[in-house]
Amino acid sequence: MWQRDQYGNHTHSMNAVIDFVERTPYYVIGPTILVFVVAIAFMVWKSLREGREISFWPPKIGSRPSGSGSASESTPEERTKPKEGLIPRVKLPADQIGYLSLIAGGDIGSAWPITAGLREVRVGKDPGSHICVPEDPDISVAHFVIYVKPTEGLQHRGYQFFVHDTGSKNGTFVNGK
Repeated sequence: MWQRDQYGNHTHSMNAVIDFVERTPYYVIGPTILVFVVAIAFMVWKSLREGREISFWPPKIGSRPSGSGSASESTPEERTKPKEGLIPRVKLPADQIGYLSLIAGGDIGSAWPITAGLREVRVGKDPGSHICVPEDPDISVAHFVIYVKPTEGLQHRGYQFFVHDTGSKNGTFVNGK
């Protein structure tokens, strides 16, 4: 099966491989190939789960990422705690159709989802409001209401939003108007 080339190095003869395959029964080759494919798939799955980089040509599996090990070894607090410089993960409702975010004021950057089941969203300092913003001095107790109206389209369902100021002292502005 092994031959030597002109330099004395061992070379594998392709004819020997073909002879070996032809002499080996199919019930041995099939399971052998299956075991090989399953082993490769398991190594790829495990490497991806550990966060390694995988290259198929040239074949290479990267080194383990630095840190505390695989994600399964970390505690739930470590997985949910955002790393420095990364945006934290939040869970949003599955039926979210929009959101209201503060772009000015004391609680700038805060956002609240608006879901498909709501038909009106009350905003103000009142704790009974859907969106309560108690720290902002520019928000009234009952500042404004957003009315949500579903619309039926040809391809999908849409929504219209209407804003109604409820007599706030500073007024309500949409896109600066």
